[in-house]
This record gives sequence, structure tokens and C-alpha cells, in this order.
Amino acid sequence: MEQRWISPSSSTFPDLFVPSGRGIAITDQGRLLQQRAGRLLNEFEAFVSECRRGESGAASDVLRIGTFEIFSTHVMGWIIEHFLAKRTVLLYEVGPAELESALLKREIDIGMTSIPVPNETLEFHKVATQELAIFGKSAIFGATAFADMPFCVPISLVSGAALPVQGLDGWPSNGPRRHIRFQFHMLETGLNVASRGQAVLFCPPFVVERYNELVRDRFQLERLPYPKGMKPVKIGIYLVTRRSAQLTRDVKLLRRSIRQCCGIISGQ
Repeated sequence: MEQRWISPSSSTFPDLFVPSGRGIAITDQGRLLQQRAGRLLNEFEAFVSECRRGESGAASDVLRIGTFEIFSTHVMGWIIEHFLAKRTVLLYEVGPAELESALLKREIDIGMTSIPVPNETLEFHKVATQELAIFGKSAIFGATAFADMPFCVPISLVSGAALPVQGLDGWPSNGPRRHIRFQFHMLETGLNVASRGQAVLFCPPFVVERYNELVRDRFQLERLPYPKGMKPVKIGIYLVTRRSAQLTRDVKLLRRSIRQCCGIISGQ
């Protein structure tokens, strides 16, 4: 191997060593490699450690989750409080398709979504089903005709999803036409505007339940009826992992946390 490194005809590491008398001398490029070798070894040791944790199903020190507004707004805070309080969590805001891409690039460990984008190299673990609802102030919009209800909706559109939805809020593509007055990037903004009686929004009940826990009574959001003739919309909630990854304790823990947050299982 040394001969390959110092051979003038070798292209493997042509500039790491040069002949010097009866021996060899390290070049500037070789010294640069020497400086970086320690970091490379540390990365390799961390890689081996992660692989061993994966084989045993043990939880990693850092949990990297990718998800979007439905779960990152209020719901994730609740999950951390009740299930991940002693863990280090890195939460990445990624939309549908971006979430699947982040998993494939190994930028995240687990995805949390209600709008799956199919990929044959990923595993979608369905953990719950929820019926979406319209929320607002019943004293203001309880008697308002559906066509006159001012909706706030996500700006981001959805493409490539397995579900026929218009946006991140899950409104069906074949659903009744809404009077869209506001469009926001952040769900938190929509919740705030709706709680002030300026709009209504469409989202899972568990999001509003977590929101109502934190605001005074006069800002509480209430469930409003579906428009006449519209069937209730149900969504699946999925944890997404790479097929090459084992079902770790983190996945099982998050599954339990979501089911409890949705009211499917009790906290006992």
C-alpha cells in the first residue's frame, strides 16, 4: 500500500507522500489528511455506535423528527412534555414529499405525517385515524351559511400525495368550494385569527384540544358543523421510517404518544 501511495504512477493518493532520501516525507495534503483523520475516526465510531443501537432497538441519544404544521404546532410540545421530556429532540419542519426525501437522505430518523407520499424504500406505519373538523367561534359563525364562512387555509399546496387533498389542512379536492379569506404559512397564525373570531379553519380535533389547553376561555375554539351533504373527512396518521431501519423503541414510543394525544388510548 505504501508503494501505491508514493508511486509516481499511482492516482490513489498521489500527493500524500513523496520520496525523501531512503524514506518518505509527508506533503501538505498529507498533513491536512492527518488533521482531519481524528474527526473521521470520531464520525466512524459514532456510526458504529448508532448501528449497534439500531440492532438492539435501543433509543438513540438524539431523536431527529421530520414533520409539518399539523404536528409541530402544539402537538409536539405536548408529546415532548409527556413522552420525550428527558430526550434531546431535533425537529425539522418539512412538508409532504420533503419529509420522505429527508428520510432517504438520512437527515431525519422518523417522519410524522397525515399526507403520505408513497416511496417503495420507506415504511409507513399507520398509528391512528382522525376525523377532521371545522373550528371557529360558534357565537359568531354558528348560524353562518357555509358559503359565507371566511376560511383561513395553508398557502402551501400538496403534490405527489396518495390522498386527493388541496392543501396541508386536508380539505378534499372534491369538497365544497370554500370562501377563502386568509392564507398563512403557519398554522399558529390561523389558530390565532380564528380564536379572535375573524375566521374558521379545518384541522384535526387534537390540534384544537392542545391549543385550547393554553388559551383563556374567550379564545377557545369550538367545533362547527359540516356543510349540508358533505361527508366527514378522515385522515390516517403515519410514522415513516426507512425500510432498512428496524422498528425502534422511539417509533413505538411515538406511536403510543400520538394515540394518547388523539384520545385513542388513555394516559393511565
